[in-house]
Amino acid sequence: MAGLGRTPCSPTEPSDDTVLVVSGLMGAALARLDARTRHIVTSLHLLDDPLSLAALATLHGLASDQVRQIDELAFAAVQDWMRLTIAERRNAGRHDRITVDEYLSMAAN
Repeated sequence: MAGLGRTPCSPTEPSDDTVLVVSGLMGAALARLDARTRHIVTSLHLLDDPLSLAALATLHGLASDQVRQIDELAFAAVQDWMRLTIAERRNAGRHDRITVDEYLSMAAN
């Protein structure tokens, strides 16, 4: 299957299947983090009303600067894992974008 059969409305607007794949890759990358780190990253970046560094520091018994450092390292690790996963697919001979089915088969491994 070459995706969900939807095409982008414009060259710069991602299609629905591209958004699903990126969301899936992000979820898989976040799942590799420990629970505290995952909570910090998602609370700072993925909530409609993000928590503050001070609030997260209080919740986790850390200093605000420690929360910031954990977030920076984890966010970089998530980005690196996503880039490597995409690069691995491309190096395997796939030069087009990863489809939802391809992502699901990768995530199962």
